[in-house]
Amino acid sequence: MIFIGNLTTRASGYAQAALNHLGSLVATGYRDIVFAPLQHGPIPWQTFPAEFDALRALPGGADRGLALLHDTIDQLACVPTQPGTRYLAMTALDADRCPAWCGRGVSLRFERLIVPSEHSAAAARRGRVEIPIHVVPHCAHPRWWEQPLPPVEKSPAQFLFYYIGSWTPRKNPEAIVRAFCAAFPEPGASYAGLIPRLYLKVTGPASQIEVVREVAREASAVALQRELPEGWTRPDVIAAAGHLAEDDLRRIHAFGDCYVSAHRGEAFGQAILEAALLGRPVIATDWSGPVEYLNAARGDLLVGCDLVPVRGMESYVQYGGGLQWAEPRQEALVAALQTMLREPRSGAVAELRSRYCWEAQGPAFRAALEAR
Repeated sequence: MIFIGNLTTRASGYAQAALNHLGSLVATGYRDIVFAPLQHGPIPWQTFPAEFDALRALPGGADRGLALLHDTIDQLACVPTQPGTRYLAMTALDADRCPAWCGRGVSLRFERLIVPSEHSAAAARRGRVEIPIHVVPHCAHPRWWEQPLPPVEKSPAQFLFYYIGSWTPRKNPEAIVRAFCAAFPEPGASYAGLIPRLYLKVTGPASQIEVVREVAREASAVALQRELPEGWTRPDVIAAAGHLAEDDLRRIHAFGDCYVSAHRGEAFGQAILEAALLGRPVIATDWSGPVEYLNAARGDLLVGCDLVPVRGMESYVQYGGGLQWAEPRQEALVAALQTMLREPRSGAVAELRSRYCWEAQGPAFRAALEAR
C-alpha cells in the first residue's frame, strides 16, 4: 500500500490521526506500506515518539496496486488517479455535511472512504458520497497513559481549565475565554473554595497571545460592568503559542484539571480524546464526533448548542455551499465551568482505553483496507 498524506509534523490533527492509524496497522503485523508524503517535505521521524519507530523501520517495497490518500475532502475530490491502482480515501468531516461536488468527486475516484466517527460518516452520506464508508476511530498508543505524567508542583487551592489547539472559528476557543471571564469575573478570587485559572495552548504565531489577552479584557469589562484600561490583562488567563514537543504537551495535561472544547464542529477530536485518556474530565459542545466517546457517566459535561450556518471559513472551499455546524450556548458553557469547579471529578478511563488503543483499532483499520 502506498500511503499519501501529510506526516511532516505531529502537531497537525491529520498527522496525529495518520501516525496512530498506521502505527496500529503495523502492530497487527501489516508491513506492506510505502510513504509518499504530500507537498510539505520529508517525514521528520526523529521528532516523533518512540512508538512510531516501527513505521520508520518499514522495509518498503509495498504493493503499489493499492493507494490510501489522507487529506481534506475537497482535495480528495480533485486528486488525479491512474489506471491499474485501487484508491482508498481517508478524511474527517466536522460540519453537518460536505459539499455535494466533493461527495461526487470522491465517489468517482475511490473504492471506499475511511472516516473517524459516525458523525463524519453521516456528513459524507448527506454530501452525496455513494461509495462504502468505514468508521475507524482515532486512537492512541498505550504509552500515552502508561508512561507517568511529568511531576508538577500544583497548588491544591487552584483549578486549571485548559485547551490545546488552534485559534480558529471552528475550534472556537474565543468562546472559552469569554465564558471563563463571565463565570469567574474577579481575577484571582476564590469560587467554591478554589481559584480558577484558564490556560490556552494555541498552535499558531505569538501574535495570537495578544488576541487572547484582548478578548479576555473585553469579556472582563462586560462581566465586571466597568471600563478597563487599555493594556489591562487578566493574570488568570494564560496563553502560549507555537508547537510543543510531546513532553511539553504531557506537562500541560499534568497541570490541567479539566479540558474544555467549545468547538463548533469536530470530526473526532484527538486532543480531547488524549485528555480523556489521561483521566481528565471534559467540557465540550454537545455535537459532532466527541459525543461518541464523552458522556456524563464518565464525568464529562456536554454543553447545549444550536445548529447555525458555517461562518468564518470562507477561505476553505470544503465549507462552502450552505453547511451548518453547532454554536455552543454561552450561558450553558458558563454554567458548565461553574459546575465543574463546584463539583470537581476525575474522568473514567477504563472503557476509553480499551476501545481507543492501537490493539483495538488496528484490526478495524486493517479490515477497512482489505475489504472488497
